[in-house]
Amino acid sequence: MASFLCDLVKPYVEKLINGAIAEAHHGKKLANKVKRIKELKGEKFENIELPRHLPGVERSSSENYISFKSREAKYRELLDALKDDNNYIIGLQGMGGTGKTTLAKEVGKELKQAGQFAHVVDTTVSFTPDIKKIQDDIAGSLGLKWDDCNESDRHKKLWSRLTNGDKILVILDDVWDRGPHLDFEAIGIPKRDNHKGCRVLVTSRSKRTFDIMCCHKTIELDLISEEEAWTMFEMYAGISNSESKKLINKGRKIAKECKQLPVAISAIASSLKGQQNREHEWDVTLKSLKQPVSMHGVDDDVVGVYNCLKISYDNLKEENVMRLFLLCSVFREDEEYSVEYLTRLCIGVGLFRDDDYTYNDARNKVVVAKNKLVDSCLLLKVDAKRLKMHDLVRDAAQWIADKEIQCVKLFDTKQKSLAITNNLYHYQIQFDH
Repeated sequence: MASFLCDLVKPYVEKLINGAIAEAHHGKKLANKVKRIKELKGEKFENIELPRHLPGVERSSSENYISFKSREAKYRELLDALKDDNNYIIGLQGMGGTGKTTLAKEVGKELKQAGQFAHVVDTTVSFTPDIKKIQDDIAGSLGLKWDDCNESDRHKKLWSRLTNGDKILVILDDVWDRGPHLDFEAIGIPKRDNHKGCRVLVTSRSKRTFDIMCCHKTIELDLISEEEAWTMFEMYAGISNSESKKLINKGRKIAKECKQLPVAISAIASSLKGQQNREHEWDVTLKSLKQPVSMHGVDDDVVGVYNCLKISYDNLKEENVMRLFLLCSVFREDEEYSVEYLTRLCIGVGLFRDDDYTYNDARNKVVVAKNKLVDSCLLLKVDAKRLKMHDLVRDAAQWIADKEIQCVKLFDTKQKSLAITNNLYHYQIQFDH
């Protein structure tokens, strides 16, 4: 069940789970937890698996896609490049949060619907490529079963499927130029001299990635214009023409501080939606955005976005919602999950502190918190049942968790006393070995 976790983010789960472990050292709370386990065992609590991907990019929602004028030319350029049989590997480059993934999937959906490709499949590569996961994502979308195939032969079977004559577009999302280079042969993606109907679209923040991969064509996705940024801010903040000139001026200043990055604009604007009569909320947000920030360990090009996301996180204000936000960052990049799975995870790590809740009570709390995160654009709705987190939002959430969740050594008497006195949820517990 823990296989969905990436090794890089397991510490964040351990921080949350160990908070519950510390409580177990107190007899009364231990007894209450045992009682709740017995009650839950008596309820209908069937095994729930993470939902498998539906075939191809059709599962991706177009709800958050905005066809800006500055994007129309790039959309058409990418569409034409993928239709051109002379291109095998096409690169889409842009800063984190510019909308590369959304644009790639929207173009892929149009090509699939137009019959240009029989299959359009996508997988997230990320900083440390997981070859087996990438193979599973591609094979699953193509309906390819491994059956009794040895792990060492999987790449051959996938290569055979990708070169059987069908026109197939493979979208490799979020490829990095640092860390291990992506090995097409190890995955089973054909080389350029024998790719037949297969074509590859790569998204990355770095131009160097495309030099390493020898892309036939590279398309650069720029920031949206200032006026487009304001249009997007208006939409997400729910601003109408009847608002005061004073509020609109503040809104424009806030939108400008979001540096024309869609992921930052949507998060900040959504956190201010419904706050038109509370101008002090807008003042606080603007002041926070204007303050210079230093973030140790964060790349300079995403410091501004992290700051926007941290402010949106702070604006959540409700502790359960903030906890759920941090908890969702433990899933692998681009992982999709259901409310049922989140509910079980929340119960397991002790996110909800009430001793007398039922499973349905816990689920209702998760749904309420989840809805607030979706409304705040800090969590994305894939469809009616599944959720996921934008990769940049997930990175920021892990950074926030690392700063806010403190480490306490229970073998240190003073630190142990501190942990018991304060809210244990915010501590990672370490035991003497």
